[in-house]
Amino acid sequence: MPKKNSLLPSIEPIVQPHSNPKTVSAPKVRVSHTAIKALITGVLIVGLIIVVLLIYYPGVFPWNWS
Repeated sequence: MPKKNSLLPSIEPIVQPHSNPKTVSAPKVRVSHTAIKALITGVLIVGLIIVVLLIYYPGVFPWNWS
């Protein structure tokens, strides 16, 4: 058995008796209302552009729905 060196401190792991790993969760990300409104507005504008193109220029998209 190796002899312990008295000059080096012993390192022991820290044990927390009341620690429950199931309750650990990632921090929640808060999204501002401005960002949500901007995203919804962008999706609506893109959708509106697609609808207008389908109505006024039916040959723009190569889809054959008939």
